[in-house]
Amino acid sequence: MADADYPFFEQGQRLRWFRLALGIPTAQKFARLLDWPQSAMSQFETGRRMMQAEPALELRRRFVGFDPVWLWEGDERGLSWDFRERINAVREAEAEAEKKRA
Repeated sequence: MADADYPFFEQGQRLRWFRLALGIPTAQKFARLLDWPQSAMSQFETGRRMMQAEPALELRRRFVGFDPVWLWEGDERGLSWDFRERINAVREAEAEAEKKRA
């Protein structure tokens, strides 16, 4: 679904799933928790901007079991089992909600 305005859409989607798997309902609250600018978080989650190494590594330092490779490439092997389960639950809930809207 990436296009010229959102070249990192899939990465942003994974970041949103991760945030929701943590139980953080809004990007604004996540940005505050991380002491990141709200505008940067918005750009990351929408896919307008690629998350660079430093913020991704900060996520790894703060959340044991997080793997930046998953964020960038979608490879789940480096995620902890717990995060994989929680993220998959969020993905499934989104898919069900999408079916109901259709």
